[in-house]
Amino acid sequence: MAPCIATGPREHYAFHVVSRGTALFAADAADPVELAAGDVVVLAPGFAHTLRSDPGAATRDVRELLAEGALCHPAGTRPGATQLVCGSFRFDDPHDAFRAVLPAVPHVRAAGNSAAPWLAWRMQKAAVLLRTERRSSEAIARHVGYDSPVAFAKTFKRVTGRPPGEYRRHARTG
Repeated sequence: MAPCIATGPREHYAFHVVSRGTALFAADAADPVELAAGDVVVLAPGFAHTLRSDPGAATRDVRELLAEGALCHPAGTRPGATQLVCGSFRFDDPHDAFRAVLPAVPHVRAAGNSAAPWLAWRMQKAAVLLRTERRSSEAIARHVGYDSPVAFAKTFKRVTGRPPGEYRRHARTG
């Protein structure tokens, strides 16, 4: 990985997957988060971010590094080097429903075969919907992939400490 890759705010989502090694990721002025092999981070539109191999590394704009070919090394050319899979995407949805249910920077740690990151993401998405929409708890359960409202309610309570209805009431009253 280059010493420090920086991007300004963009109009698209950005993602980074650490396929080998480690990196420090920071969105806007937030404290850096250490990423390790298997970690995934997705950045919502409108946020600048950096990826660095060393906290003191000099910052270079990603467009400059791409133009120089500095980020296009075949796998294995530098033993021990961090390898990233990076990209961007956008939706044609003018309301950007995806952004409404995600935090600004979802970060999923590698967990082997564990479903914990996926479960946490689903419950986080459900919590946002419960706070911001009038849909029934059953409709939200279906939206986040639960066929059984009872299973959803049990899981939501285990993760958040409150059943969905109580969570919604508490979120609306402050």
